[in-house]
Amino acid sequence: MFCHITMNWRGRPLTSHDVIVNSIAATTTHTGLTVHAELDPGAYPTGVKVSDAELNAVPVTGHAFYGEWNYTVHPHPAGPAALTGSTSEPTAVFDRGALSPPLSSSRSCKRAAGLRVRHGCSPLSNE
Repeated sequence: MFCHITMNWRGRPLTSHDVIVNSIAATTTHTGLTVHAELDPGAYPTGVKVSDAELNAVPVTGHAFYGEWNYTVHPHPAGPAALTGSTSEPTAVFDRGALSPPLSSSRSCKRAAGLRVRHGCSPLSNE
């Protein structure tokens, strides 16, 4: 949606938070996607240091095409620390397979393969 949001506020002076939020919220696509936007007035500290161990503990999976730029950040699996109160229901198990991207059509795969080759990347092996 980022490209649609950018096109929607193109040329408009972003003079206030209201203008920005309303411009984002007014964004739609020709297929009918809409955006919900609201201002988060929370304060977030700057300069927070994250250790290598903390960063490495984040479950991230790089995508096949430019995985250093395109990646999925998965939720942490629920475990004993996630249980609160006295519940008898089992904790859900995180299934990474459920987050797999859908298969593309052969037309879009061929187009993507052509773009990868044109930009000096090798085609993916599953095409």
